[in-house]
Amino acid sequence: MARTILVVDDESVVRETIKKILEEEGFFVLSAEDGKSALEIHRVHAIDIALLDLKLPDITGAEVLERMKLVNPAIEAVIMTAFEMEDLVNRAFACGAYACLHKPFAIKALLEVFEQLERRNG
Repeated sequence: MARTILVVDDESVVRETIKKILEEEGFFVLSAEDGKSALEIHRVHAIDIALLDLKLPDITGAEVLERMKLVNPAIEAVIMTAFEMEDLVNRAFACGAYACLHKPFAIKALLEVFEQLERRNG
């Protein structure tokens, strides 16, 4: 069964590019442009992995992860950022983020992180 991934990024080009590539890799991918939309999608759909941009227009990716974990403690998360935001990165890791990718990143690096999550979770 394909894993369900939620890609959250306010940059449509980034969000749609990642979505397309992950779909080609066999994942079922949903996407959101901000934290509020991400939380609504998470409320309705069973998300296995959240790929969260830290800097969103409404709330931070770390806060989105905190709220998602309250509903589903087993959700996996990978954060991404183009900025040096050490406090938010640390907050996201404290909430259970598995990895942080710094933009721009190679899709190969993202897929390797997902493979590590698969091995870790069996």
